[in-house]
Amino acid sequence: MSFNLRTEDFSSNGTISGGTSYTDPLADADKCNRDIPLMTQLQTNTIRVYAVDPTKNHDDCMEALQNAGIYVILDLGEPKVSINRDTPEWSQTTYSRYTTVVDTFAKYTNTLGFFAGNEVSNAPNNTEASA
Repeated sequence: MSFNLRTEDFSSNGTISGGTSYTDPLADADKCNRDIPLMTQLQTNTIRVYAVDPTKNHDDCMEALQNAGIYVILDLGEPKVSINRDTPEWSQTTYSRYTTVVDTFAKYTNTLGFFAGNEVSNAPNNTEASA
């Protein structure tokens, strides 16, 4: 049996209330229910989500994605808490953020994996960021 990834990036940019500077696309069931049929038409079986708010409820979206046969790969960071290639460091804040996201999404059977860094090493002079 083989598993071929056919992925789409699933994100929403903008500023919202509540202290976050991003929109969690998996916390809005209406948008998920709008978008999942389109992803199915594209034969998408995996999506990558760039930022989630682990304090929000994701049950409806994750269940709808599961029912459509779509797996999810999540970025652990968010705009204000992530590994910065210019000043790479591992802090308690980063650790807490990352483990909270893992703990939140571990219960869903369609969670395929996580990204701990996004484009951290993208040039010869910043490979130390991945060390």
